[in-house]
Amino acid sequence: MRLHQQGTHTSAEIAELFGVARSTVLRAIERAGTRP
Repeated sequence: MRLHQQGTHTSAEIAELFGVARSTVLRAIERAGTRP
């Protein structure tokens, strides 16, 4: 979630980087408590 926290990547970009769905990234962000 560091990429998201730093503001360097959007959730869509992170999903593409890791080959997962955007919803998976959003759930991980919520679990980590880092949603802006």
